[in-house]
Parts: sequence; C-alpha cells; structure tokens
Amino acid sequence: MRIAIPVTQGEIPNHLGHGESFLIADVDGQKILKETLVPNPGHGPGGPPPVFIARSGVDQVLAWGMPAHAGERFHEMGVRVQL
Repeated sequence: MRIAIPVTQGEIPNHLGHGESFLIADVDGQKILKETLVPNPGHGPGGPPPVFIARSGVDQVLAWGMPAHAGERFHEMGVRVQL
C-alpha cells in the first residue's frame, strides 16, 4: 500500500493543500518499506494535489482540513481518505 501525508517543517498542516511536501510511504502490513518526501506542486505541473497524489500511485491519504471537492476527486480516482 502507498500512503501520502501532507507535511510542513516536520508537522502535519491543518489543510491538505497547504503542506509544503507530501511524505509518500510504501507500507506492507505494519512495516514501512520506503519513504519519499516530494514537494507539493500546488496547482502547477502535476497538480492539483489530489491529481498529483493519485498519479503517484497512492492508495490512501492521511490528512484533515480537506475541502469537499478534494475528497470527491480522491474518491473518483480510487484513493481512500482517512481524516
């Protein structure tokens, strides 16, 4: 499973799109296999965040402060959201 978590200066921000980066972790059961920190593209190339995250092969997003349209976009692309 691949999980994405928004991050700003080592903390989880209060809004999905306001994170400076996304920590993307490949997980097998309870074991983290790989972690990658990738910059948030904002609404630029590769964005907006839901599209960027889905294109990164993410299965689940762990975040809060997500607008309804972002949650709907994740759902459309088959990415689960855990608030």
